[in-house]
Amino acid sequence: MISVDGIVLLEIIDSVKKLRIPSFRGVFVRDALPRTPNKNECVFLNLDDSSGNGTPWVLWYRKNNTNFYFDSYGVQPPQELQRYLKSAILYAICSQMNDTFLRRDGTNTAVGTINMTGNTFTNVSSPENDHDAANKAYVDNNAGIWKTGGEMLGNLDINNFRLTGLPQGLPEIGSDAANWSQAVQLVKDSEIKV
Repeated sequence: MISVDGIVLLEIIDSVKKLRIPSFRGVFVRDALPRTPNKNECVFLNLDDSSGNGTPWVLWYRKNNTNFYFDSYGVQPPQELQRYLKSAILYAICSQMNDTFLRRDGTNTAVGTINMTGNTFTNVSSPENDHDAANKAYVDNNAGIWKTGGEMLGNLDINNFRLTGLPQGLPEIGSDAANWSQAVQLVKDSEIKV
């Protein structure tokens, strides 16, 4: 297999398939580009020519004839690529990209809503500050009364609703809740004893 800069091209192609990168066209060196660009294409480019051992890798992405070029060193696109694409190429140096894209290491912040399109955040730690995201385990353990039981730490305002489904029969201890018929029975029982 052809290898450039110690990276086997099959490994790159395999990674592209796993990541499902749309419109992937291939991996090229700068003096062996295809004849004409596609309307939509994603290409990895080694900045060396076909006689060299390989240099840094870059990426360009073309969508609806708009060209985006990504170089981690912020170097302008090579002339061969400019001639190949035959239209303006949008590119940014690293500092511009850091200001544009949300970094995984948390060194910049989101400036708008992030649409997760049905996906979830995973491995979220327990919150420490008021506006931190909370994981399900934290919410389950701290979200008030559980259907399976829990301890009240204050008054419960049920907002003119009723408690239903209380157990049948008389309350077992003095602090148990009683339904209406149980309360009436308790009053009758206390009247008889008097």
